[in-house]
Amino acid sequence: DRNTERVLTTPGVVAKWLANLSVLFRATPRLLLAGRATYVGDRSTPTDARGYTVVDVAATRNDLLVPGLQLRAGVKNAFDDEPRYYFGGRPGLAGSYLTYPGRTFFAQIAFTR
Repeated sequence: DRNTERVLTTPGVVAKWLANLSVLFRATPRLLLAGRATYVGDRSTPTDARGYTVVDVAATRNDLLVPGLQLRAGVKNAFDDEPRYYFGGRPGLAGSYLTYPGRTFFAQIAFTR
């Protein structure tokens, strides 16, 4: 609020608990395994945005076939949870939410000299 210099928030929109955990494991000199978990607790919103946990996993292989060629592949939201991201409205008005896609596979290839 510009008049009182207070930060205005919508009550209940912010989760009481947030947690992130990332793990990297070098299985071999050319293979890196990665995992990440994100937890967002329940929020009391007009749309009752429940808490969620999203787990991502990936593997990166360096020097694949030729030196400098890298392949990375993985899965985002590996357990196919349905996270809801809540966007608060103005005081007295309801906000809205967005549900992101479920499990997503990806692959990336890169070459460096």
